[in-house]
Parts: sequence; structure tokens; C-alpha cells
Amino acid sequence: MTILFLLFFAFTSGAYVKRGFPVDASPIPVILDTDIGSDFDDMMALTYMLSRPDLFDVRLAIVSTFNTTKRAQVAAKVLGTLGRYDVPLAVGEYTGEQHMPQYPWAEDFDLAQFVAKGGQLSYGVGGLAKAMASGTPSSPIHIVEIAPATSVGSVLASAPTLAAGCRCFAMSGSVNVGYMNSSKIDAEYNVHEDITASQFMYNASWAVPLATAPLDTTIFEQWNGDVYAAFLAANDTAHPFVQVLLQAYQVWYDNGGKNAGALLPFSPSTGTSTMYDPQAAWSSVHFADLSPLVVRTIPLGVNASGFTVPLPNAKMVAAELSFQGSPTTSAGQIGNDILQSLVHPQDFRRF
Repeated sequence: MTILFLLFFAFTSGAYVKRGFPVDASPIPVILDTDIGSDFDDMMALTYMLSRPDLFDVRLAIVSTFNTTKRAQVAAKVLGTLGRYDVPLAVGEYTGEQHMPQYPWAEDFDLAQFVAKGGQLSYGVGGLAKAMASGTPSSPIHIVEIAPATSVGSVLASAPTLAAGCRCFAMSGSVNVGYMNSSKIDAEYNVHEDITASQFMYNASWAVPLATAPLDTTIFEQWNGDVYAAFLAANDTAHPFVQVLLQAYQVWYDNGGKNAGALLPFSPSTGTSTMYDPQAAWSSVHFADLSPLVVRTIPLGVNASGFTVPLPNAKMVAAELSFQGSPTTSAGQIGNDILQSLVHPQDFRRF
């Protein structure tokens, strides 16, 4: 109860601590690779990143896998609604059709409309390669990889040396724990959906070891109770990040999202679905102090079946395998930090 009260106080008071990020530091240049439109956690991750310009200098958002035009419409509506036409949007390779519960929220926002209002739109992975090339080993650009690695893998297949100027933070893999907190590991979706691309990502020579937010910890990222109640109470025009998310959450939920697997019951009125992806986004700027996460650097690769396992000559991977405290409390601390950013973005702006 004491912990919940403290979280609630920090949230509602607007108090915050920039953990692992000096007050006078510049925001980190970041590329987001997302399959937004399918699960709601991608939209939470993107909106969180946009709410914190003091932390994230978003150089590119690229949408990957299946109907990427539809995914781009979802991303474009987020960017447009929040007035972020400065963030370039790239449309990755079309790989087929998939049900996208989020799409009805964005089907009225076509890409021509996005461009007409000043949006920057490109097709293919050329923009991704160019953004990756802007990093150096001493000043790397960060990649938040929350989609199957199709786009990143395509770039690495033709230009593997670009990895040396990048740090990659991926929602990826299952090391000791599977879906639904199973003791049996799973071929995690992002890895299994494009095994070859994932192998390129895990085998790449990044500026520092690949960092992963696997199922071992991300399955616990459901945010509810007092922390979510305060977020829900901010659903008005004075809080545009909250308003966009809750409108989209309801559409996603009603269009099939309510059937998504999760450890706890969820709905737009009670709490979030599983927020796998925001953990990777959060880690990409809090890497200097990842508490309450416990990170282990271990050799990991992707086998032919899409499992992340120790393999001969595997690269070292910094995997977020557990929490310092109870999973529920620890995940709530990360959730509090993210939801607070969305309610009080003005508290963090640099301009």
C-alpha cells in the first residue's frame, strides 16, 4: 500500500526524477521500428517517445511487416494529431495481410493528407539505412526495435557495418520464461515472424551488445490501480497524449484487442493490456540505470525455429531477465514513469 501511495503521489503531483539522464544532457537520437496497428503497446511506445523530447530525438519512425501502408496510416495519425510532422515516417516492405485491430482508428487519415500537412514520407528501407549511417561508434544512434526485424535485417544484410554506429534495444526473445509466465520458453513473436532478419540482428556487431526486453520481464508490464486511474482521469483536451491513447485504446479493444493474451484482465476503463514494447523504448534512454530491471549479459542467438538460445559463437546480449523487486511492483514503477510522462509532458519539455 505504501508503494502504491508513493507511485500515486509522484504521478499526480507531477514530481519526477530523470533517472540515468543528466538534466543538462541532450536528447538521444533514436530510430523507431514498429509494427503499430496490431497490438496496442506499439502506440503506447510511440506516444511515450513523442511526449519526452528531452529524452528522445526521434530521427525516423519506420513501420514494418504485413500491410505497411495501413500501419503507416496509424503512425501518421499519431504524429499528425500530436503535431509532430517533423518526425520522418518510412513505409517498410509489404509482406501480406494481417488483422490490425488499431486500423479503424486511423482509416480516415490517409497518407496524402499527412504529406499535405507537412509530413515527411518515404518508402522502403533507404531512410532507415541513412539514419543508421548518421551514428558513429563513439556517438551511436539508438534503434528501438519493437517489430519483427524485417527492415533492420534488410539493411544489415546489405550493409552490416552500419551496426557499428548504432545501439539496438529490442523487444525480442524468450530466455527463461515464455508467454503467460510459462517455465517453457517460446519462439517470441517478433523473432519468429522473421527468423532470418532476427539472426542478422542478433549476429550484428553493434556499438555495444544488443539489448533485449524479452518475455521474461515484459509479460508483467500491465499498468492498473491508482497509477492507471490517474492516467484515466486526465482524458481531456488539456492532455492530448492521454486523449489520443485512450481513444485509440477503445477502438483497438472493441475491434478484437480484448482477446489479446495477458496475465491480468484489462480494459480501457481498468488498465492496460501487456505493454511489451514500451519497456524497450524506456530502456533505450535509461540504459545508464535500468533499475528496477536486472540485466544479464549472456551469449544468445536465434536458432532455425526462432528460439533465442545459447549458440556456438553467439554474440553477447544484454537481456532484461528479471526485476529487483516483485514483478508487479517493479513493472508498476516503469509504468508510472511512462504514464506520468504522458500526463505531464510539459514538465519535461526543453523548449
